[in-house]
Amino acid sequence: MPSLWEAQRRHSQYYAGVLQTADRLYGEGKDLLKQGLNLFDAEWTNIQIGQSWASSHADKEDEAAILCSDYPSWSLLDLRQPPQEQIKWYEDALSAARRLRRRNTESRHLGNLGIAYAESGEPRRAIDYFEQKLAVVQEIGDRRGEGQVLNSLGVVHRRLGKPQFSIQLFERTLSIAREFGDRLGEGTALNNIGMCYMDLRNRQRAMEFYNQALVIKEDIGDRRGKSNILNNMGEVYAELGESRLAIAHFEQSLVIDREDRYRRGEGIGLGNLGQAYADLGDSTRALELYKQALAIDREIGNQHDEGLTEYNISLLLNKLGDRSQAMAYATDALRVFEQIEDPLSATVRKQLDTWRSEK
Repeated sequence: MPSLWEAQRRHSQYYAGVLQTADRLYGEGKDLLKQGLNLFDAEWTNIQIGQSWASSHADKEDEAAILCSDYPSWSLLDLRQPPQEQIKWYEDALSAARRLRRRNTESRHLGNLGIAYAESGEPRRAIDYFEQKLAVVQEIGDRRGEGQVLNSLGVVHRRLGKPQFSIQLFERTLSIAREFGDRLGEGTALNNIGMCYMDLRNRQRAMEFYNQALVIKEDIGDRRGKSNILNNMGEVYAELGESRLAIAHFEQSLVIDREDRYRRGEGIGLGNLGQAYADLGDSTRALELYKQALAIDREIGNQHDEGLTEYNISLLLNKLGDRSQAMAYATDALRVFEQIEDPLSATVRKQLDTWRSEK
C-alpha cells in the first residue's frame, strides 16, 4: 500500500494532468470547448487540492516543486480564478521555478503575476513584475518573451493614462511578433494600438487597427481576442452615435463570453450594452444591464470596470432625477479609481464638485 505522501503525490500529479487535458479541450473550440469547461468545473475541487499539496511540499521535494510550477500554466484558470487567487498560485509557482533554477518558467510566472496585479488594481506592482520579467528575458535572449512583456507594460501604462508611450511599446511588440510569425501576438498588438488611438480620440485610426486585428483573431480562432475586439469596435460605433451597430457588436461579444463562461468579458459586455441603451434613451434597460455588470465586476474583483460601471450608473440616475443616489454611486466610483490610480478619478471628482455646487 502506498504511503500517504505517495498517494497525495499521485493525486496532485493526476489532477495536474486533468487540468492540462481540460485546457487542451477548451483550446480546440466548438464542442470540445464545452467538454473542457465541463471537465474543469467537475474536477475543480480536486485540482485545487492537488495544487495545495504541491505548493506545501515545493520547498523540499523537486517533484512537488515541478508540479507547483506547472499548475498555474493553463489559460482556463483565467476563467475561474479572480486575480487575488491567481496571485497566490503564481507566487508559489515563482518560488518553485526559482528553486529549480528554471529561468524560462520564472519569466512566465513573473509576467502572470504582473497581469494579475494589474487586474486587481495595483498597476505599480504590476509594472515592477513586468520589469523583472523584462530583465530576465533580455538576459536569456528570449525575444518572444520580450515582445509579450512589452505588450503587458503597454497595457498598464495605457491604464495609467499614457497612450502615446503605450503605442511605442505596442509597436515594438508588433515588430517582434511579426519577426517570429506570431499571429496571436500580432493581433493582440494591433488591437492594443487601436485602443490607444481611441484614447487619443482618433476613431478612424482606431477602427483601422481593430479591423486588422479582427481578421487575424478570426483566422487563428482566438475567441477571447475576437470578443475583445468586437467590444472595442462597438465602443467606436457608440461614440459615432451608431447605437444599433454598437449593440450588435456588444451582443456578439457577449455570446462568445457566455459560451466560454468568461465572467470578466461578460461583465464588460453588459456594461457596454448598458451604455448603448442609455444612449438610445432606454434608461430602464440600461440600469438593469449596468447592475448585472456591477455584480460581476464585484464578484471577480475587477476594480476598473467596477468604478466605470458605478460612474455610468451615477450619470444615469442623475438624468432620472435622483441626484442623491447618483452622488452615492459616483463617490464610490471615485474611491475605487483613486485606489487603483485610474485617470478617470479626475473626471469623477469634477462631476461630484459640479453636483455639489448645484445644491
